[in-house]
Amino acid sequence: MIWIGANPEQIANSLAQLIVSVVDVEFAWVTMSEPAVNVLQAHKRAEVQFAPRTPKSDWVKPNARFATEVQPQRQMYGVSVPIGREPGSVLVALCGRSEFPTELEHLLLRVAVNQAAVAVQQWRTEQSLRSEMERREALEAREREQRQREMQRELAHANRVATMGQLTASIAHEVKQPIGAVSANAQAALRFLDCRPAELGEVRQALADIVKDNHRAGDVIGRISDLIKKAPPRKDCLEINGTIGEVIELTRREAVKNGVSVQTDLAQDLPLIEGDRVQLQQVMLNLIVNGIQAMSDVAEGQRDLLISTEATEDGVRVGVRDTGPGLRPESLPRLFEPFYTTKPDGMGMGLSICRSIIEAHGGRLWASANAPNGATFQFTLPGLPDITS
Repeated sequence: MIWIGANPEQIANSLAQLIVSVVDVEFAWVTMSEPAVNVLQAHKRAEVQFAPRTPKSDWVKPNARFATEVQPQRQMYGVSVPIGREPGSVLVALCGRSEFPTELEHLLLRVAVNQAAVAVQQWRTEQSLRSEMERREALEAREREQRQREMQRELAHANRVATMGQLTASIAHEVKQPIGAVSANAQAALRFLDCRPAELGEVRQALADIVKDNHRAGDVIGRISDLIKKAPPRKDCLEINGTIGEVIELTRREAVKNGVSVQTDLAQDLPLIEGDRVQLQQVMLNLIVNGIQAMSDVAEGQRDLLISTEATEDGVRVGVRDTGPGLRPESLPRLFEPFYTTKPDGMGMGLSICRSIIEAHGGRLWASANAPNGATFQFTLPGLPDITS
């Protein structure tokens, strides 16, 4: 019973003590190969200084009986009994009595050793089960984490699509402008060709403008496609000002429609960052749209949205400041909680997703109330080391 739940070293110690006290031997070794254990117990009357700390190699042969001289004119008699079926695991007992071990003593040794072997095997089984449980728990934890990441990506994608849906009019305007310019330049080129003689220089200029406007329309459509499509996250080396600038262009028409003046204060020579461009643009898209919506209900005063960047000791800081009604003090602690919203028609996922994205990039996102009105959202991102320095 005392071996239930014990580890091999505890089993070996108690087995050796049992043999010394019950069988009345002078020395008892318990040696195990797996796991490696070597325990020596000596009776109080034994000459401990003459006993080796480990049994000699010819003593540990299974079921061996031997006589040995531990000091001049001092003969001792020993026996080894295997512990289970593990090679190298034996009990060695030494006694000064020439008749050792008697049949009864040998029987007691075998019974004790067998019980110890059962206890060690039980420990191995429990260890194996525990390892298997830990392996399964780790696998389940990884699967849960993977499912959570997938769910977060799905929510982030749904949030992007929903936000882009709010910008439909602005997006249509951004696309119509270069398409209208292409049409106008094409008509102008045809008129120049009809001239006698044809004004080829003007035709060439009109065609160059067509190519430029076509590229502009393609860029707009490409940015929209990147934000809407569902793609696995990727890490790129990014210049944060350019990443922000693309979002400002997409939301500019929405700002104009709501009477919001978008201003920028973007620092130069910022360190590069490593991150997913689409995810970081989603953060900027949410913060800019939130700021525009917050100011859409402001009846008086200027509606200004300031987007800024600056270098920090270890990266960059991005700020989005509005002149809206501001944040209530009681809402600040819960602002980034999932499903918490101050909007009548809000889902409460936008800011939560923003924080998750920024934290996944090793940064931090927070909000503060401006005085006397408005709110500021800021986030930091770690910069990449300057390889040229």
